Amino acid sequence: MNKLVFCCSILFSSALVAQERSVASGGEASGTGGTVSYTIGLPDFQTYSGSNGTISGGVQQAYELLSVNVDEWDKDFILKLYPNPVTDYLVIEIPETDSDLSYHIISTEGKLVKSGKISDIKTSIDVNTLVSEGYFIEIRKNNQPVRHYQFIKVN
Repeated sequence: MNKLVFCCSILFSSALVAQERSVASGGEASGTGGTVSYTIGLPDFQTYSGSNGTISGGVQQAYELLSVNVDEWDKDFILKLYPNPVTDYLVIEIPETDSDLSYHIISTEGKLVKSGKISDIKTSIDVNTLVSEGYFIEIRKNNQPVRHYQFIKVN
């Protein structure tokens, strides 16, 4: 009888605090500009736009912007990198062709594993031979870095 009461109380109490979605992790970050809470592992996303830019929350995001150097950041430079995570082909999409663009894929150990030209509006990169792990991709214009992204290769 005690086991039945205990099991029922566990089931009932967990129903009161159950999450709407199963997530991997999350947290809250605060700063002078405000507070933001985030969740990792959310199965969908929403996009919010404002005068300062656009932000999307969720998983399966096309890219992650990392500004390594303030001088390199060009807010007018638009590029999409998808899918992330990737299994076979990573796609780099730009609004117009630019013969001066190239990419370098770098492993987490800092080794250059693949490079090439971004020659079309949509350039597909075969990543089948890459080991399943996280990678960095450096986008270059006139052989100078303009963007750094991160992606995950899975089998």
